[in-house]
Amino acid sequence: MMNQLATNGRADKAAARTPIPPASPWRRVTAISSTHLSKRLRTEDGAWVTVHRFACAGVGDLIRASADGDVVVKTEDGQLPVYPPFVKNVRIPLTRGITLDATVMELATEEQLEAHQRLVGFHYRNKTSFGRRAVLLLEGRNEYFPKYLGFIEITTPFMHSTSRNRVLNAPFSEPARSVRWMAWDLKTRNRYVHVVARISRVVVHPEVRGLGLSTRLINVAEQFCLSRWQVHAIRPLFLEITADMLKFMPFVEKAGFHHVGESEGNINRLAKDISYLARTLEDHGGTYRSHSVLGGTGKGILNRQLRDLRLLTELKQSMAPDRDWDSFLAAIIDNGEISISAWEYLLPIVRFPKPTYMKGLTSSSDAFLGQQVRVANPSPTPRSKQNFPVPCTQSLKIVDLTINLEIDVGGTGQDDRGQIRRAFGLDRRFKQKTGVQSLNLEIHPGQICYFFGSSGAGKTCLLRALRGNSQFAASVQISGQVRMPHEATIETIDEDLGPGALIETIGARSLADAISALNAAGLAEPRIYLSEYSQLSAGQKYRAKLARLICSNANVWLLDEFASDLDDGTAITVARNFSRVARRHQIVCVVASVRRYPVIQALDPDITVALDQLGTHTTNIMATKGTMSGA
Repeated sequence: MMNQLATNGRADKAAARTPIPPASPWRRVTAISSTHLSKRLRTEDGAWVTVHRFACAGVGDLIRASADGDVVVKTEDGQLPVYPPFVKNVRIPLTRGITLDATVMELATEEQLEAHQRLVGFHYRNKTSFGRRAVLLLEGRNEYFPKYLGFIEITTPFMHSTSRNRVLNAPFSEPARSVRWMAWDLKTRNRYVHVVARISRVVVHPEVRGLGLSTRLINVAEQFCLSRWQVHAIRPLFLEITADMLKFMPFVEKAGFHHVGESEGNINRLAKDISYLARTLEDHGGTYRSHSVLGGTGKGILNRQLRDLRLLTELKQSMAPDRDWDSFLAAIIDNGEISISAWEYLLPIVRFPKPTYMKGLTSSSDAFLGQQVRVANPSPTPRSKQNFPVPCTQSLKIVDLTINLEIDVGGTGQDDRGQIRRAFGLDRRFKQKTGVQSLNLEIHPGQICYFFGSSGAGKTCLLRALRGNSQFAASVQISGQVRMPHEATIETIDEDLGPGALIETIGARSLADAISALNAAGLAEPRIYLSEYSQLSAGQKYRAKLARLICSNANVWLLDEFASDLDDGTAITVARNFSRVARRHQIVCVVASVRRYPVIQALDPDITVALDQLGTHTTNIMATKGTMSGA
């Protein structure tokens, strides 16, 4: 019995293979041999079956291969496909007129594996998961975005989880399966821990964060778990995720996950655990082979404790080699509080409580989970309250506004300007119309008005007029009225940010506000949160100023040169997210830019005004709240 995996990761069904009858018997996997691209399963009869690297089959599983190379695995209540790899096509509407067609698939080719490794670099914790693992890669087909957009990783769950143990501890029965328990006690956990699958990582390319791709990856992962995932023949009924980032970005809530509590962390027991292990190690002359932790044969939490001890041993040798363990630990950890001097060293060791979320993969398991969450009533994840500006109660009105320029070119005689004037027959003074001629608009709170046109069409002069700026050059001639709401507070993005990390310099009133604003501005990357404005590119600096605008208490936003320094893909992401924030905060928003497509589709403004240098404008009102007249 054998099948083959071609170099491109797909089954080469034309390749020679041992004939297999259609009803091939089940064979138990006794050994595995893996490469970076494939996994070979040796069965009890000595045959080898080759599948993709992260295929859901391992030692002890019963598998069956068909004559054309398809492989299935036996579960306690049926069978699941293993090979060929999982593939799911998805269509993701991003904005009006922009759709992302994409495919979510298991890793199977060299190109996909390399893309996955590049995306891993964007994860804030670059660690390899333990146990069985499946990786689903998101490949997009849109000219605006990178080809590979993100991935989600599914792994086996931790054996112990206080939050999970509490929420599952009630009588449960899955109608379509033979899974049932009266209490989630130790015996039940040992028998059914693998009814839980764990999301260990969700990574989205920084250029497309904020487009809802994490939620879509989770949706597909749910389908994958129901159709492919199994461990020891047990199929999952629940999906679980525990992560620090959920304190600030609880994106799983949009996918229907329930908050079930917090992980324990180790801050309160770290000193006690390490002190015990250190004394045990010293008592046995530096080795203790039979000890569950010190012997080095433990897995999971035991292996982690050994790693923690080794790191602390190095720290003690560098900081206080002459002190005993108790006094050393007392100096750096006092009543659960870590001394400032030890923080940087202890970051790899200390684990604080993290939010844990779960979702049932069937209607009955999710209903059970929802009921248990209501009964358990876990404390909500601590989050800083986000602050929002007070919206205007009136609209912004522009009445018969006209802006023209009178230009004095100077120059007479034989100087360069004089020669140009004579060559082209130019008067010393001439008038130039902008596109702002008898402009009438009404912009309500929660509406976005987008002015676009070439340079010189009057966009910047218009924004200065709206701001009430009287510092125009003598050549600018303005007539008409701008009626700003009486309670308006106006903010622009003209000024640069000062020194310091972005989360500290954008003017946010809380950490939650800072992260939310930076994410909305297209800077959804923890490393950038901590970067300084001076270290950013031109496009990133513009987005940082957008974040500061979002954090301001202003209820009228005036933006010039919107997305001018951004590539199309980033412009779509930023415009989409910015639009949502402006509408959610009920901002009176006026945006100007030379750009038309794809920014207009992504921003989805209520009013667009096209300005030109011939003294005309064309207005389109997508919403009917405002009134307008103009050429």
